[in-house]
Amino acid sequence: PRSAASPPDATWMYEPFQVPDFTATDLAGVTHTPKTLAGRPALLVFWQSDAAASREAVQALGTQRGQLDAAGIMPLAIALDPADAGARVKAAA
Repeated sequence: PRSAASPPDATWMYEPFQVPDFTATDLAGVTHTPKTLAGRPALLVFWQSDAAASREAVQALGTQRGQLDAAGIMPLAIALDPADAGARVKAAA
């Protein structure tokens, strides 16, 4: 049995919803907006480099990238770290 503090193993969204307007720059310096998704479904993962579960989620996203691409899903991992933590984010990604 899980303790009350355990995070869920998975989260499922039963109804898709429109992504709010945003701008995010990836580690390669490419800027993404909802327009860059071009009508494709997207999987947004919000993570933080100093949280072990977050790093594991990003790693899982990387290992499943081929399956997501084959399904036409655009994965975006959005780091919630402070702007000055770029080196730490790159090391953890």
